[in-house]
Amino acid sequence: MFMNGAAAENPKTEARKKICVVVPHFKDEYWLSVGFGLITEANSAGAEVLLYESGGYHALQRQIRLLSTCISREVDAVLFGAVSADDPKLLVAVQNAAKDVPVIALVNELNSPFLSGAVGVDWREMGRAIGKYLSAAHPSGGDRISAVLVTGPEKSGWSPILETGLQDGLANSSVQIEIVGRSDTGLREQLAEVERTLRQKPEVDLIIGSAPAIEGAMGLAANSGGGFPSLIATYIS
Repeated sequence: MFMNGAAAENPKTEARKKICVVVPHFKDEYWLSVGFGLITEANSAGAEVLLYESGGYHALQRQIRLLSTCISREVDAVLFGAVSADDPKLLVAVQNAAKDVPVIALVNELNSPFLSGAVGVDWREMGRAIGKYLSAAHPSGGDRISAVLVTGPEKSGWSPILETGLQDGLANSSVQIEIVGRSDTGLREQLAEVERTLRQKPEVDLIIGSAPAIEGAMGLAANSGGGFPSLIATYIS
């Protein structure tokens, strides 16, 4: 459905604005839905969108090259879903791109003073909300609840921020996160991470995870014959 450089068609409009979009990947429904929404709104607004995926959260160099590709296509703005919030090389690339066109952070956090704006979610508050929910369900002083967290890469523009909020929210709970599994956020990678954490901690009470992690874990639970850990998603697709 989505291809590198795919353009939204609107034959009614001449001299359309051209928007370049760079996202980490299209491995899960989250980013697929972002791409779908962007193309839908571009068609409605009479704009053209050039849509590029980086190939995953470890594809830092490709993301930097895609910024240059956007500028070479003479776009009017760049919407940038960064694979890292503060990698020095990426921040330099953003600074250079911002000399030519407005660069707007998309979904993920990007700590650059050269951005023209940002649109996204508060990852820290998302994690804190989960932590507060678990604190209410399992307050401090109660029976110890062992948990594993399956989330995105350590240097991504969202996962470490979410983890900080989660730990803040768990401050007054009996929930203890014993293992953190991190991988790219495709379903296959996250399911493999769930399986690895369960091998390390088979008697865990709770799996906290990203949408693809919990989607994968639901399949495991359905075939487990009972006694599977409780599941909680930090977000859903």
